[in-house]
Formats: sequence, C-alpha cells, structure tokens
Amino acid sequence: MKRRAVVAAALATAVAVLSPSRQADARPAPQDGAEPSAQDSAPTDARNDAPADNDNDNDNDNDNEPAARAAFDRASAALLAGDARLAAELFELAAGAPGESRAADALFAAANLYQSRLHRPQDALRLYRQLVERFPDSRAAAAATRRAEALERELAASPGADELVRRLDDAIARAAAGQGADAVAAVESLVADHPAWPGAGRALDWLGGHYRATGRLDEARDAYLAVAERFPNSPRAAPARAAAAALVAQIERRRRLGAGDIAAIIAAVLGLATLVAGAAGRRAAASPSAARRIPGEVVFATPVAIALTLASWTIRGDVGATVAWTCAAGLGATWLTARSPTPARPSARSIARSTATLAGQLLASASLVAGTAYAAARRTGVLDLLIDSLGP
Repeated sequence: MKRRAVVAAALATAVAVLSPSRQADARPAPQDGAEPSAQDSAPTDARNDAPADNDNDNDNDNDNEPAARAAFDRASAALLAGDARLAAELFELAAGAPGESRAADALFAAANLYQSRLHRPQDALRLYRQLVERFPDSRAAAAATRRAEALERELAASPGADELVRRLDDAIARAAAGQGADAVAAVESLVADHPAWPGAGRALDWLGGHYRATGRLDEARDAYLAVAERFPNSPRAAPARAAAAALVAQIERRRRLGAGDIAAIIAAVLGLATLVAGAAGRRAAASPSAARRIPGEVVFATPVAIALTLASWTIRGDVGATVAWTCAAGLGATWLTARSPTPARPSARSIARSTATLAGQLLASASLVAGTAYAAARRTGVLDLLIDSLGP
C-alpha cells in the first residue's frame, strides 16, 4: 500500500508539471469562416516571450484566409443570384485580403463586372492595372493588359468617351439577355454617329460576330472589312481580315451550285411530281366533297410544324428558315399521300398493289423532304455551320 501511494504521488506531480505545455499544444485550430480568438491568433513564440518576427506575416495570412475565402464565396453566390454590383464589390474585397490565393482571379472578375455589367469603365481600368501590377505572372495578366490598353484608347479618344463605352457595353449586355435586335440597332447607331471613336473598332468587331452568328454573312463581311480598313493598326485588324476572307469564301460556296445541289433539286422535283401524279389519280376517283376536305394528318401536323419553326427561329434566323422549308415540304408530302384507297375486298394482288403504292409514296416523300432540306440548308448557310461544328 505504501509503495502504491508513493507511485500515485509521483504520477500526480508529473501530470502537474507537464499540463501547461500539453494544454498549449492541444488547443483546437480555428474553423474556416470563424473568427479566431486573441489567444489562437497570437504566435506560439510570442506566448513564450521569445521573438517571433519571422512568423508574423505567415500567421497573419493564415488568419485572413478564412475571411478572404468567405468574401470570394459570397461574391460567387451574389453573381449567381444576379446581383452584379454586390458581386463586384465582394470580388474586389476578396482580392485585397492578403491570404486570398485567388486574388488575381477575383480582381479580373470584379473588373469584368465593372466593364460589362455595371458600365463603370474607369473602375474596370483601375482594377485591370492593379492586377497587372500585383500579379504580372498570373494567367489573367495578359488578358487584363489587353483590356486595359483597349479601355485606355477608348477613354482617351474624347471627353465623352466614358459615356460611349457605357452605351456599347450596355448594348452588348442586352444582346446577351436576348434583346438582339435592339442591341444591334444601338451599336449600329453608335458606330454611325462616332466613326472616329477608337471604340468603334470593338463595336464593328462585335457586329461582325453577331451578323455571322445569325446568318447575315454579307453584313458580317462588311463589318469585318470596316474594322481592318478604319483601324489598320488595331490588334483587331488582322483577325478581322482573316474573318472577312473566310466569309467571302463561304458566300462564294453558297452561291455556286455543286453536284450535291443539283442532285438535291432533282430529287425534290421528282418526288413532288410523283406525289402530285398519285394524288391526282386518287382525287379523280374520290367524291367532290372528299376531294375538297383537308386531310386530318395535315390538321394535326400543322401546329407541330409551326411550333418547330418558331422555336428554331428564336435560336437562329438561318436555322429557322431551313426548318420552315423542311416542314413545308413535309406538310405537302403528307397532304399528297393522304386518303390512299383501301380495297373493299383485299386480295393478294390488291395487297401487293397497295404495298407498292405505299413504298413509292414513302420514297417520293423522302426525296421531296430530303432534297428540300438540303437545298434550304445550302442556301441559308446552315450546312456550312454544321460542317464547321462537326469538323472535317
């Protein structure tokens, strides 16, 4: 018993001596997003009254990192919620925190919002310059340099250039929101009223891209040529010349009839002639009232065709035109093949004749629809769009 008491006393003394250092090492680390306490934020060497100058900067960065990360996450959430002003302010706040590892991306995001959504080009220019100065080797530095130089040229052109930049950015934002016609009219007016403004090069370049995307190839070619001719020393001049040359070749291909175009036209004409001949024979054998009646298949198919045409037209005008021609050919084939006669007493010969007639109608309908679709896609440029999308 006496020996056990001595051992217990020794253990208690050892625990009492070792407990302060263990408590110091066992303190829980601050959780992300929580504000650390004064004791947690103080350097370990400072608590032991030893110099800690070499560790102060790293400890401060670690302390600021949760707040910086929270600001970045809040900015991303605000942007998803559509609050561009709050998102820009929070991105700028996150970029200013020493512990934020994504500060360059935050600066670029804030500058982009100021330029494209909030129409504050001076603030955008300030942040682009700040990004290049603080993070010259970052992946966003090159893009920030180009944008800063473009903004400097636009803002230095005239005393009212700030307002012109705002109007151009507002029009581009409206086009992205689905107001394409109004945006194009606004940019065209801006270019016509201020032809010497350096920002007109960017406006013409945007018009060329918009015209090309909507199938207005002639206007797109003219817009790109205007960029190259009016602003030959601009960084946009060489890409604009290349785009104009590609459009010239595309327009020439569209206007030139090839073997595929001739085959499509012949197939469509033969299919239509076959269907018309078959429909004329059935019409002669039918009663006058039955001949004048609109087929039920056409009644049901017409709303579907209209809906498809309108939906495709909202995406692209050239796609809408192609779909409209294809649907018209399909409706025509449906009308001409409706009310095929059914023999009252089927026999082997009548079944064979009906099968042959049905096969002929299907082949003629396919020729009419496919030929029309190919010719329409070739004429509107949708075929070139498909080739460019799918690759060689």
